[in-house]
Amino acid sequence: MEDTAVEQVQKATEEPTPDAPVEKSLDDILNEYDEGSKPEPTPEPKTEEKPDSEVLNYIRSRQAKDTVDDINSAVDVVKKAGVDGISDKLIAARLNLEAQEDKRVQQAWLQRDSNPAGWETVLKGMAKKISGEVSIPDTNSASDREAVRDSVRNVSTEPPEAAPITNEKLDEMTGAEFKAYKRKLAS
Repeated sequence: MEDTAVEQVQKATEEPTPDAPVEKSLDDILNEYDEGSKPEPTPEPKTEEKPDSEVLNYIRSRQAKDTVDDINSAVDVVKKAGVDGISDKLIAARLNLEAQEDKRVQQAWLQRDSNPAGWETVLKGMAKKISGEVSIPDTNSASDREAVRDSVRNVSTEPPEAAPITNEKLDEMTGAEFKAYKRKLAS
């Protein structure tokens, strides 16, 4: 049954416009990649000729390089989305763990070339998840913790006092140095 023009206008006004992006959770984003929404694989045509082993080795090495490049670009997208201060290896490992645990992430990865905007949306959602799970230590609070630990251990944060001055050193002082020494003792 076809919608009337009025119903079509109502539906169009109910749907969000592309200018006003709707914030989706990572789970909502990944639901688009459930097993049911997977595109049908196209069967490869069978060929009679077998490729040369050098050609196969080249293809495998090229695919491996392309995969590494794609992983590195995914890590860059996650870092730009707000995950700073974390090593690239840790981000790549976290993305790998997510892909192992959630098949929808695998589907998004497999469709990254045909749907780059969807893949980037998944990566940004994962960046939010990662930044919520990992906290970067604040250098100021780290120095405060060290000061507390040192005070508990009865360690002074002040520089040690100068060694006591001997009579020989007093004899070697000029008049100005001796006056400064007396002022220091008085304070």
